[in-house]
Amino acid sequence: MDAGRINGVLFLDLCKAFDTVDHVILIKKLSNYGIQDKALECFKSYLSNREQYCK
Repeated sequence: MDAGRINGVLFLDLCKAFDTVDHVILIKKLSNYGIQDKALECFKSYLSNREQYCK
């Protein structure tokens, strides 16, 4: 921190981030925004057949 570098912290609360979003619509919108190939496949994989739990 003394070397003049900038530090930052990002906190995200993802507990309710995906439970109200239709995943098919989200993938279509990402595709419409130009997300394609490997990146789109990563999103599809992440959103398919997954369960998320928050404490």
